[in-house]
Amino acid sequence: MNGKDLLEKQKAREDIVTEIHEKYPDVTWPAPVLEPIFYGRLDKRPVDGRKLMLDKNNGNQFDIVSDQYEMVYHEEVLHNLLNALPPEFGDPKIAVQMFKGGARAGFKASFPDMKDFEIKGSETEVEYRLKNSYDRSTHLNYSAGLNELVCTNGLRAFKTKEKGSAKHIGQTISSFQLENRLKASLEDISDAHKLWLQWAETKIS
Repeated sequence: MNGKDLLEKQKAREDIVTEIHEKYPDVTWPAPVLEPIFYGRLDKRPVDGRKLMLDKNNGNQFDIVSDQYEMVYHEEVLHNLLNALPPEFGDPKIAVQMFKGGARAGFKASFPDMKDFEIKGSETEVEYRLKNSYDRSTHLNYSAGLNELVCTNGLRAFKTKEKGSAKHIGQTISSFQLENRLKASLEDISDAHKLWLQWAETKIS
């Protein structure tokens, strides 16, 4: 990838970050950057093949990563999900959680506009979960499934129907194509949801 392509890619990512910040202004988003590492007391020398990942907002150090590490912004993960949603899912309800000062992020998406159904008398709703990290504590990953009410005290159990993950390493992450995977998964879940509704509404004499 040449310099012009890199600049265009970074500009597109910055636009995504701005868009997500405007949609979710109450979330404290970290601003990860990769910085060179030096060693030596007087004559500072760069450490080859390694970079320090830190939050430029507050200097919080996330991890030391290799040159093969490919950063994926938390905002990009959420953007990919929102971009992949089919119209029948309606407006999602998004829960965002940050861990370890923003080093790891978790997203839960439920869909109030989708009709709920019951399995064996338990209320059930479609839910998506995504994770991303800047400290290698988790891969970029998603899981799709059903959030089922299993107890009258409000306890719910998440049953996975589909999942996928990729390490933050060069070709591994670039070929993962999260948005395309989510689109295919959402279409599959949509078809399954229609079938589940048919089953739930079927009356057996």
